Amino acid sequence: MLSHISWQQYFVFILVAISLYYLAVWIFVLKMKLPSFIFLQNKKPDTEQGNAEVNSTVLHVIDELAPVFMPGITRPELLLVLQLKLKKYSQWEEPGFRDSLNQYIAQSSLTKCSIHLSEEDQRVLWTG
Repeated sequence: MLSHISWQQYFVFILVAISLYYLAVWIFVLKMKLPSFIFLQNKKPDTEQGNAEVNSTVLHVIDELAPVFMPGITRPELLLVLQLKLKKYSQWEEPGFRDSLNQYIAQSSLTKCSIHLSEEDQRVLWTG
């Protein structure tokens, strides 16, 4: 029976067998990564979509607040303008939304306006 197999057929069989072996090893070793790579390329989990929505809203609010931080503005004026701008976002309770904005507000008020806003001042911005 082995005398009827040519060397070419033997090498093709070995090549196919090795290819199947490495494919099986790759699938079993990377089985956790394979579904996320192939099947979920265009889909995002709900948490990622939620984070993307929060991040896009934070960026929108930052763009809206950027002109407020002008040199020479007084502390009461800054607090009043920020309260008015943040009023429409006060009901938004997404995790990380207020924290990100509070960090931006504190940093921008300090660097651009030389006004230090305490945590109490930041709380007042959201309740006003």
